[in-house]
Amino acid sequence: MTKFNISVLSDGTGETALAVLKAVLVQYEHEESAHISRYRNIRTKEQIESLFKKINKNSAEKKLIVFTLILPESRSLVKKLCQTYKIQGIDLLEDLIQTFDQSLESKEKQAGILRVVNEDYFKRIEAMDFFLKHDDGQLTRDLDLADIILVGVSRTSKTPLSLFLSNKGWKVANIPLIYNIPPPEELLKVNQKKIVALTIQPDYLLKIRKNRLEKFGYDPARGHYAGKEQVYKEVEAIQAFFHKQKWPVLDVTDIALEETAGEIVRIVSKRMKIPVKIV
Repeated sequence: MTKFNISVLSDGTGETALAVLKAVLVQYEHEESAHISRYRNIRTKEQIESLFKKINKNSAEKKLIVFTLILPESRSLVKKLCQTYKIQGIDLLEDLIQTFDQSLESKEKQAGILRVVNEDYFKRIEAMDFFLKHDDGQLTRDLDLADIILVGVSRTSKTPLSLFLSNKGWKVANIPLIYNIPPPEELLKVNQKKIVALTIQPDYLLKIRKNRLEKFGYDPARGHYAGKEQVYKEVEAIQAFFHKQKWPVLDVTDIALEETAGEIVRIVSKRMKIPVKIV
């Protein structure tokens, strides 16, 4: 039985090439005679040349190199070395790249970008899950895991802002502050640089609360939730609390969600001394 050595070269993880190889090999008998070696993150001339020397030393009767490399110079070098060492090489991406280059607007090729995209995707999923568990103060025992913590009275866009930011990969918790009720102890123990306080003009908040009650069939005149005196007291008391805690305060009155989110990121990034990520 012929010993068949297949070397997979990739500028990323090599998962694409492995998936294709497995799909093909199952169609043949004695597929176990094919030995697959995977070489990941191959992005330099030195790496490629070193690998070819290593592969050429292999005693297998038949050798095959399958590669998924994005950079044109890397692909050209592999093809050249395949001829030099008399090893058969298969460029899995060549036809696709040539076709797309003719049909779509090209941009600078980047090695390993698929892995970056995938990592970014899973980071957003993780952030979204974090938001769902920590929306409206549901969970406070692990606030230290949050990237951003939003606080404010009811109807200051805490949830929409948290959702927007989590979709950008930020782990966001939001906690409502209720008049005459102490905030969760965990809030005062966590890194205070993660906290951004949201405020709103009393008249604007009053209008929002009245509209919300009317929407659900309640009379705004009944109860304290939409009472003018109550709303003014809440806003004044909460703003005094913000000042005492020395939290940065953002007024969300009639401000676009995206604009507020961008300012939140700028504030937290500066306070935490981390690079600002565009939202």
